[in-house]
Amino acid sequence: MSSVILGFTTSQIAGLSTSLISTLSTSDVAALSTAQVAALSTSSIVAFSSAQIAALKTTQLQALTTAQVQAIETVDLIALTTAQIQSMSTTNVAALTTAEVASLKTAQLGALTTAQTTALTTAQI
Repeated sequence: MSSVILGFTTSQIAGLSTSLISTLSTSDVAALSTAQVAALSTSSIVAFSSAQIAALKTTQLQALTTAQVQAIETVDLIALTTAQIQSMSTTNVAALTTAEVASLKTAQLGALTTAQTTALTTAQI
């Protein structure tokens, strides 16, 4: 489906059902452009499996909106590698919910850059 999904407009991506989103392969997810990723609804982000979330490239992670970051389920967030965590923008890190921060593994917390750590709020810490 990668070749098909690449041709979708951001409006078409935004309109995808969660049942269709959940059937995308990790290759399909990795093939999404940053604009397509930013167009995903929060329901679509929730519908992603841990493997799909883990398939996001660093540029795709940086394209996530605040609402999308907050929609990542904690079980999916811990599927991210330390490199993926480090690639998140300070805005993305600041957008993490307290539950998401609490769910991070020790290695993921240790991977946070100084700028990312500074972006955390008192409540997140």
